[in-house]
Amino acid sequence: LTSLSPAFSISEQALPTLDPAANETIGVNWELEYRNSGFLAVPNFTANGVGWPSLFCWCIMLTVGNHPLGWMEEKLVKQQLERGLGIFACNEWAVMSDISVTLNRWGAHGFPRIPGGKPGSVDMPTWAIGSTNVQKGVESNPLNSVVFKTAWNALRSSRKLESHDWVVKVDPDAVWFPNRLRTHLKVMVDNGAAASLYLKNCVRFQTMQGPIEVMSTRAATTLQNNIKQCGGLWGTGEDQFLVNCLHQLGVSARMEETLLNDKYCDGYNDCHNAWKVAFHPFKETERFMRCHSSASQAVLAKQR
Repeated sequence: LTSLSPAFSISEQALPTLDPAANETIGVNWELEYRNSGFLAVPNFTANGVGWPSLFCWCIMLTVGNHPLGWMEEKLVKQQLERGLGIFACNEWAVMSDISVTLNRWGAHGFPRIPGGKPGSVDMPTWAIGSTNVQKGVESNPLNSVVFKTAWNALRSSRKLESHDWVVKVDPDAVWFPNRLRTHLKVMVDNGAAASLYLKNCVRFQTMQGPIEVMSTRAATTLQNNIKQCGGLWGTGEDQFLVNCLHQLGVSARMEETLLNDKYCDGYNDCHNAWKVAFHPFKETERFMRCHSSASQAVLAKQR
């Protein structure tokens, strides 16, 4: 199922200024860029709506011209979109960005901006949530909790989560397999559904790391409806904020140590694993696909 922009006015927030590191986009005629862009060969997502348990998956994508990492993330999202990987293999998905771009076109500066932020019938728009620029904390960790508060408000306004069993937020540079996650959830919880529960994924820090955040729909709706109550935590990293907020709201946690192989948690990357759901970070498209291929081959080798 494709995920069109919900009928709420997030995009009316002030647009971010261009990042100086991306000065090659200054002076670009974005309306002309949109008209000159070519359509991508995008899969038919209708069949994805039948997978069970049902997953609503989303990510925030930095954009070309507004962030120095925009090129990297747009190319990673484009690669996954064209191949139907990652969030695009979920029952329903959303890509959020600072401004509204259309995912089914590609131009000289990546996904073209939608003129006036008003998508047409042929567009596959991202959800525009305003500026995604954040300060850096210790060890260059992004202090991005405010950005994700805006994202969760967008999810609440969309009213899309309630029709699914689980909600999954991922980073664009995370290689992951929705079908593996479904298998984990079926094994973990009777009938593939859960009460109010989120999954920790890092044994080393006993927490939920940001590359993949998995929570039941009941946990997600509790969070989206009460996130304003989590005071005193703004200006921190998003994953740290979420764990603290969920704890404040009384949401249960479960450690799922086979959910994520994260270099920043485990100290290494190992994509030759047939059971891990996600692998992080893979910021170059070639390395991303090599990891995806290695993890897929590991399943075939196990079946021999």
